[in-house]
Amino acid sequence: MTKTSEAASSGRAETTPSCPAPAGIGEKRKNRRGTGQRLMFGGLVLLLFVAFTVLTKGMGSDRLDRRSHEFADQIAGGVLHSFFGAAEPFGSPGVSLLLALALATAVVWRRNVVAGVAVFAALGLMTAIEGLLRIRLDALPWEHLVAFLEHPRGWHLIHSGYPSGHTARLGLITGIAAVTFLRGRPTFAIFFVLGVTLWIAVQRVESGSHTGADVIGGALLAWGLALVYAAAVPWFEACEDALRRRARR
Repeated sequence: MTKTSEAASSGRAETTPSCPAPAGIGEKRKNRRGTGQRLMFGGLVLLLFVAFTVLTKGMGSDRLDRRSHEFADQIAGGVLHSFFGAAEPFGSPGVSLLLALALATAVVWRRNVVAGVAVFAALGLMTAIEGLLRIRLDALPWEHLVAFLEHPRGWHLIHSGYPSGHTARLGLITGIAAVTFLRGRPTFAIFFVLGVTLWIAVQRVESGSHTGADVIGGALLAWGLALVYAAAVPWFEACEDALRRRARR
């Protein structure tokens, strides 16, 4: 082979383009990476919640609670008192249920029915975890269970305010809203969730309804479940597609 032909052959080898990846493959890989990251971060936050719960239950949180109350008194006093006081109704069970219903409806419109139903599943799971940590199971009136279910107040089953239900409910609702409607603006989504959670957390501590440990535990639980919800979005979509295919048969 002559030098000219060798050069030509070398030039062709250098300029031959590589085969492009099939359309959609790169996007699918990117989505899988994002799903894995959200699941990993959600799991880490939930592990942090478990570790925080064990530490505060076992070692106490007097110093943290004292510092948290001082902080809440400083920023929620004066002209901002009304602003933080307005947060109280939004974390209540009744209002939270209405917010969850509105969010689920919006999620159905934006994504699919399965993702909307999962909003209530996440809220129910969070409520169950909160109840298990706050209710004295040994004091449940098994012999008078019907009366207890009809009139749950007055049985003195609550032995702890940990975690804060107000903080957990509002944190979870805003977290799911952020991962659904603000996925393209992650920085704004983070500050939105942090801001709303801080708003309700300061109100709970400043009013004396909860301690600093209570609201931190509620926030960690809510954020962890919201990230797990975000990681499950592709599964919601696959489940919705399967249900539609089955309905066409």
